[in-house]
Amino acid sequence: MIINFFDEAKSYTALLLDQFSNLELKIDSTNLYQIPIVFGNPDRLRAKLITPNNYRKPIMSLSLLSSQPNLERSTNRLLKRKKIILNDTQVQVTYNDQPTDFSFELWILSDTMTSLTNITSAISTTFYNKYLYIDYKTPLNETISTPIKLDGIEYLIDNNESEFNDTRTIEAKLQFIVEGVQHSQISPVGGYIKEVDLYLDSWYKNIQTTIDSYKILP
Repeated sequence: MIINFFDEAKSYTALLLDQFSNLELKIDSTNLYQIPIVFGNPDRLRAKLITPNNYRKPIMSLSLLSSQPNLERSTNRLLKRKKIILNDTQVQVTYNDQPTDFSFELWILSDTMTSLTNITSAISTTFYNKYLYIDYKTPLNETISTPIKLDGIEYLIDNNESEFNDTRTIEAKLQFIVEGVQHSQISPVGGYIKEVDLYLDSWYKNIQTTIDSYKILP
């Protein structure tokens, strides 16, 4: 049996990062600003909102809150079988699936309500009846149309007018639940342990490349 060292939590994080990393905000008639998405809590984001030229550009952060098995989506516990290609050789592996829900928060910080609502609307309107489906490629090269549920939007607006100053922020918190799956007990039939191990290692490194491309706030 191969011990699974990869982490689907990272792969679903990468999936959402890819989904939200190309949002652009129209600053004026000629300029577009690509909104950065980073890892970091709201307190650290507030310090990063201020930029030169008297314009404080919005910033977003994505955080994984938790993951837990979803018993209501439990599948047959019998081992599944799949054929994969390793160095032009067809290898059959057995594995099991565990339906798992991953909870995420996306924070958006801005200094104007207009920018905040435009960004929030751009994200929320991609959902239909609270759901968005994104193709997710599993470690065994299966493509699964994965439901992303928009579980809530909360606005945090400072109404203390006497305290308005250059560091004021307006914030929104979006909550998502990714209805994902975790593979387990992946094992080749008839040997090929090292080859399958390398195959999974390649998948993991691709995910890690995406994760590493996003800045972690100090």
